[in-house]
Amino acid sequence: MKLHCSLALVALGLLPRGVVIDYKEIEAPPDGYDHDRFAPAVGVDDVEKTFKAYVTCMDGADDDDGDGVADKWGIPHWVSYELRRFPGDLPKSPKRPSTWITDTDHYDPDGDDGIAPHDDSYRNSGYNRGHLCMKHHAWRLGENADWNTHTFLNCVPQKGKFNQ
Repeated sequence: MKLHCSLALVALGLLPRGVVIDYKEIEAPPDGYDHDRFAPAVGVDDVEKTFKAYVTCMDGADDDDGDGVADKWGIPHWVSYELRRFPGDLPKSPKRPSTWITDTDHYDPDGDDGIAPHDDSYRNSGYNRGHLCMKHHAWRLGENADWNTHTFLNCVPQKGKFNQ
């Protein structure tokens, strides 16, 4: 019921689009999975978050380009995941969320302190949201893992012809 009411408010323009859809339960990776085994070190200001299917590291307020000004790129520095063969036939994956998940811990609607964008950030930009940990790869670990790939902590801008 809560989701249907939220979607109705979005349609009426009373809620921002990217804040409505939320993560499903974020589970730990299965025993034996080491998603970030080969990942680079996490910077002092960067933010690392672990999901069941991958680990992501978002750019913090550090000076990436050496100009003396702290910057936040709004895209992951890296996403890392371990992929294993699925035993048997992989069933069809469930529907994807209608919008991408805005990580409310890392999004600032005023644009001052956030390191992650929201769903409207890509509107009319000429870019699609491109998965770094692919939805179909995450589906091997279950429905929650699949759903939770649709977050801005797991995407970069991508031209449509490369993403379709």
